[in-house]
Amino acid sequence: MTATGTVRANRTEKCPLNDKKMMSIRERGSFESYIDKSDNIAAVAWKDNSVVTLLSNEHGVAPLGEAKRYSVTERKKVSIPQPYRIAQYNRNMGGVDLMDNKISNYRIGVRGKRWYIPIVLWLFDVVMSNTWFLARSQGVTLDSLFPKKCGPGFTSKIWTRS
Repeated sequence: MTATGTVRANRTEKCPLNDKKMMSIRERGSFESYIDKSDNIAAVAWKDNSVVTLLSNEHGVAPLGEAKRYSVTERKKVSIPQPYRIAQYNRNMGGVDLMDNKISNYRIGVRGKRWYIPIVLWLFDVVMSNTWFLARSQGVTLDSLFPKKCGPGFTSKIWTRS
């Protein structure tokens, strides 16, 4: 099984990478890596806006790519070196991060006094955000997603007085 993911800097005490303070002094785009041959795990620390540390048992640093970033001093986009592992992580990232973003934007605003109410509401948030995302990616409209009983006509009958 292959895995690639970010790791906090304080979780890599035995890895001989420079600490976060030393890496933050270096210029943007600088990186360093370490490969543990016995466990077949590679670590890389890369300086972008902040220091990012990745562990992987699949991808290496080579081939070195480029990332476009805006430089405030030069007032234009510049190319900075980017390890292959970082590029692959960014390319395949999205599912959980996108779900967390949608949930934070459209959270159900009910607070409960029981311990299980936030869990149940979070589950509804997850289901609704994933349903909405999948429907939008497949080009499905909300009319086909929900039955006609729950459509705008049904709710307008409930909330309007006649």
